[in-house]
Parts: sequence; structure tokens; C-alpha cells
Amino acid sequence: MRSGPRLPRVRIPRKLGAAELRPVAEALFHRRPEAVMALLRALWPQVVGPGVARRTELISVDHDMLRVRVPDARWRETLHRMEPTLLDRLSELGGRCAPRKLGFMIGAIREADTETGASRHPLDRSRIEARPSVQAMARVIADPEVRRAFVSCASLYLERTSKKS
Repeated sequence: MRSGPRLPRVRIPRKLGAAELRPVAEALFHRRPEAVMALLRALWPQVVGPGVARRTELISVDHDMLRVRVPDARWRETLHRMEPTLLDRLSELGGRCAPRKLGFMIGAIREADTETGASRHPLDRSRIEARPSVQAMARVIADPEVRRAFVSCASLYLERTSKKS
């Protein structure tokens, strides 16, 4: 027998499978449309793969239809043929949050996030000119990714508040 205090068992984190992810996704995201869209944007690269995710852009969810922007008619036809498979994968991962139909629109695709392959969030306004005061404050942030995010968020905030005044 052991002597001394009993140590608690440590659980090693593991990746959630589809069966475990579905109830979590439904509980956290099902009620709010913007949350459902965020979930679908996060799942999209897993569903279609990073290459296709970079060449497509999720636009909106309207009445159980996910609208996807594609670069041309060839992409629209290819993804249209894959629609049943894509919907099954979305349903497997997203449960009740998953759309029942896909709608494809042809148009220019915004630059995708290079790490995840997911399309940028519509609130990303990296093209907004940053004020010199924001740039000066950002210089103290060592991490370049965090610095860019700070400049983008602060610039967006200042642009919106200056329009209200």
C-alpha cells in the first residue's frame, strides 16, 4: 500500500470527436445567428479542406441556407455537386447549427486567413488608416500579430466613435 496523501488523477486533454463536439456546438451556438456564423466559419476548413476554404467565403446564414461566395462558375458547379457531402459533414460537426441547404454566389473572394484557411471575419477592417496615436501606442507591443490586431481593433473603434459624434 502507498503511504502519504493521495494525488488527484490528471486528465490529459484530447481532441473532441464529432459525437462529442455536436452537443457542445448546439448548446453554445444554436440560439444566436452571429454565433452560428462564427461556428460555421470555424468548421468550414475542416469540412472542405484548407485549399477549398481559401478559395471560398462564407457570407451568411438565412433560413437554414448557408450562402458561400465562390470565384467562378466552375467552383460553383463543383461545390454544388458536393453539396450533400458538405451538408452531411456540417451536420455531423455542428448538429442543429448546421444549414440544410447551400447557396453559391460568384464573386471576388476576400483574402483568407493563412493559418486556418477560413475567410476573414467581416468586421476585419485592416484597410482602415491607423491614426498616428494608435501606431505610437502599438509600438510597445512586442508580438507582431497582437500589434496588428490591436491597431486594427483600435482603428475600427475610433472610426465608429468618430462617426457617431
